[in-house]
Parts: sequence; C-alpha cells; structure tokens
Amino acid sequence: MRNSVITDAAHASSFADAPGGQAPNSDRRRFLRRAAVGAALGQVMILAGCGEGDQSPLAKTNPTPTATSTPTILPVTDTDMLVLMLQLHYLQAEFYSRAILGAPLPASLTSGSGIAGDVTGPRAVTIADPILADILREIAAEKIDQVVRLRAVLGSSAPARPAINLATGTDGVFGRYNALASAPTSTVNSTASTAVIGDVYANQEQFLLGAFLIEDAVMAGWRGVATLMVSASNIDVAAGLLGTSAAHAGLIRSQLFARGGVSGSQLRQSTIRLSDIRDTFAPVDDDRGVAAGTTGSGLATADINPADGDGEIYGRLPNLTINTFYMTQATTTSGGFFPAGLNGVLKQSSANSG
Repeated sequence: MRNSVITDAAHASSFADAPGGQAPNSDRRRFLRRAAVGAALGQVMILAGCGEGDQSPLAKTNPTPTATSTPTILPVTDTDMLVLMLQLHYLQAEFYSRAILGAPLPASLTSGSGIAGDVTGPRAVTIADPILADILREIAAEKIDQVVRLRAVLGSSAPARPAINLATGTDGVFGRYNALASAPTSTVNSTASTAVIGDVYANQEQFLLGAFLIEDAVMAGWRGVATLMVSASNIDVAAGLLGTSAAHAGLIRSQLFARGGVSGSQLRQSTIRLSDIRDTFAPVDDDRGVAAGTTGSGLATADINPADGDGEIYGRLPNLTINTFYMTQATTTSGGFFPAGLNGVLKQSSANSG
C-alpha cells in the first residue's frame, strides 16, 4: 500500500480541468494544481505504516487503495510542515554562519524535540570581493533571523537540529553532487569529465555554487508548503519566509550569472548541470540553472528567476523536498544533507522515476 494524500477524487478531477475545462499544459502546472487541491480540502491526510517501496506523504492526490487493507490515517498539520522547514533553515543557517560569519549557531537555537545531531563540513571562506562579502553577511544574518522566527512560531514543537552533512570530498554532499554531474556516463553530462563543483569552502565562486544548490531547494520547499497551509497566521509566516528565501536565491543566482560571464568561467554551465542532477530527485523537470542558450555562445541569456510562463517560481511538495535533500529517487528516511534523517512527521522521501 502506498503512502498517499487522501482527497476527494472527483474534486481533484474537476480542479485539474479548470478553468473552462482546459487541462494543465505542463508537468509543473499539474504539480501546482495537485498541491492546491490539498489546500482547498483544508487538511492533508496521509497513510501511515506502509512497507518498503511505498510513496511517502503528499505524493498523490487521488490514490487507488487496495481492497484488502485498512489504512491508518494521520493528519499532516501546519506545524508538521513548519517543523520540516525549520530543519531546512537549520541547514542554511549553519552553512552561512560557519562559512561567512565564522561561528556555528548557538545551542539555544538548535535544541528541541527529536534526535539532535552534529554538523560536518563547513569552514570559514575567504570572500575576496568586498561587495559580495557584504551581501553574504546580510544573507547569513537573515538566515539566523529565519531560524529564530520559526522557532518562535513553533514554540515547544520546535525540533532539534538533526545531523547535517555539508562536507566536500567523497563522503560529502557536495562531493557527491560533483561525482553525479561530472561522470561521463551521467544522464545530464554525457561527454564532460571535468569538475562541476569542487571544495565549496575554497573560494567565493565555489561557495556560490554550494549556496545555489541549497537556496533553490529551500525556496521550492516553501512554495510547496504554502499551498497546503490552513491557518491564516501560518500562511502569513510561509509567505514572508518564501519571499526572503526567493530574494536570497535571486541574489546568489545573479552573482553566478554575472561572474560566469568572465572568459573561461564554467559557472553558468555548472549551474545547469547541477540543477539537472537536482531535477532527477523529483518526477518533474522544472529546475533550472542561471543561464540559457548554448555552450558555444557562452550561455549568454540570463535565467535568474526559475519561473514559468505565468511568472511563478516552481515548487516542491514536502515529500519531494525531502527527496531533494536526501538526494534520492527512492523511499527512504535519511541521506544526503541529513545522514541520520529528519525529526518530525515529515521525514520520508517518496519513490519516483526522476
């Protein structure tokens, strides 16, 4: 039996056909419509206690249940989704705070329920460009502010910071991204064998690539949970933090595009290859690098905002956000950036073909 969202199938069908009986024209639009169904129903319901190979919560809106089983139904609340997002913000805040500000988050901002873990990998980065250094210090401070805000909203429900992997090398998440994107047999890189992302703490350009990997994924996560929130006050929090996350992602993407225009730079191409790898962890193809065009022409067209034809950024439902951070297409409860898994109800990724 699959872990699934429980919704009204007829409602889902009629929603997907609106407006005017027209079907969605892209995978992404179908994805967002599917998310909106959950919001319209007021509360997402998931199936629990399923076996290996099953999909995780929020994977589908109109599942076909088996005839022989009776599911245990649990509610996924606004709090559950904010618990998930706080843990993603722990990751961001530790990345920036340790690399840019030279210090970890204080213990008072990382305690909570569940299993606490250590952070491996980050070290101080030398940012040679003073303007970029100022931008990154602002982002770092605001990442900490976001952690403070979410912990205040959650109160006693705030989770502990789980174990976080921000390391380079073969055992690190950034090393794994490089291996996936650089391999000649890679589905997104059939010929190149040069490094795509190296030691993200070695210099400012590499750090920007590391930030790119994290920023877009958190932004897409907020876009996904914002469609599922019920409480007006929580929707307001989600909207505010989505706006800040999108601004940070835009700053990082703009810097990569600008610096990637220097003769000999591979930054623009690297973002495309990294985004293609990130896309393989979800069943939809809507993740993008910072430039468009051809390699021969220098990828000269900016693609700073990963928006569709309606001017909206893409999103990921919670289970697919977990896929991205676990770096997997499979059903699992740990991996990637979170080697010991996440705390809270939303901790399992979902099986998909990528």
